[in-house]
Amino acid sequence: MTFSIAPLLKRQSPSPSYGHGWIMGDDGKRWHPCNDQKALLRGLSTNRPSRFKPFRILLGK
Repeated sequence: MTFSIAPLLKRQSPSPSYGHGWIMGDDGKRWHPCNDQKALLRGLSTNRPSRFKPFRILLGK
């Protein structure tokens, strides 16, 4: 005998969804996690110090 709790969990979900990943927030506005993730990734810096900088300093370039 198999018992699934998925329907029970779906009924108890506090935030209804609009479909395609959109979630209704507490203030009634739609929110999509992917959009926030893009903004977060844009804000992160990928400028790392060059691995060759010590060699350039030693070579005087």
